[in-house]
Amino acid sequence: MRWVENLIFSRLGHDAFGDGMPCPPGDGLSIRVGPSDRHPDGTTRPIYVVNTSNDGFELWIGTDDRWYWHCRREDAHRIARFVVWRWWVVGEWCGLRRWLWSWALGRRVERTNRIVEEARSRAQPGDRGPA
Repeated sequence: MRWVENLIFSRLGHDAFGDGMPCPPGDGLSIRVGPSDRHPDGTTRPIYVVNTSNDGFELWIGTDDRWYWHCRREDAHRIARFVVWRWWVVGEWCGLRRWLWSWALGRRVERTNRIVEEARSRAQPGDRGPA
């Protein structure tokens, strides 16, 4: 059974830091987000770093030289559920609700602009409108 243990340990872990030691699943993962900026090494990449740490039990958010915030894994999962389910699926209908609302808003703005232009074209020169 030791070979099963070794297989599981080596295949499910991953070498996140390039030192040959497998990390637990979910540890050492990162993504860069936010606006891009020129870094001291001459590369241009997003400023903020989101990283999992502490054997995959924490989420850390910061920059290359400073961590601004971190939370437990459970809180990170709550945030993810909020973003995916409450904000994107329920709140925006996967983007459709926002697209439809923006379309309706654009129509209202066009109609209002048309009414204002018609009122301006009917106004007499020197007419200052209602007193």
